[in-house]
Amino acid sequence: MTEEDDLEEQIFDNLLMAVMFFGILVAMMPVFVHMVMLQFGSRVEVLTASPLATAGNVGRMWLLEPRAGFPGELRIISENSTGAFEQVLIGLST
Repeated sequence: MTEEDDLEEQIFDNLLMAVMFFGILVAMMPVFVHMVMLQFGSRVEVLTASPLATAGNVGRMWLLEPRAGFPGELRIISENSTGAFEQVLIGLST
């Protein structure tokens, strides 16, 4: 076996691991969203439109209702490292 064969085998192994990790992540995302809803359900709003990312909404968590053909989005508003406020996607639910 040459160095080139070893490199090709390592690349294949790394790609296989990445695909497996992605598959597990996609499969487990609805479970994760469900667990967050159980834990923080009283603080999570179900909305049809996202609120503005402002200082007054920091910490606000909501589930954006899924539309036909689109997943639901679990989001929270936080302050980033530059001091700006932004919506952060926590998870997707189908």
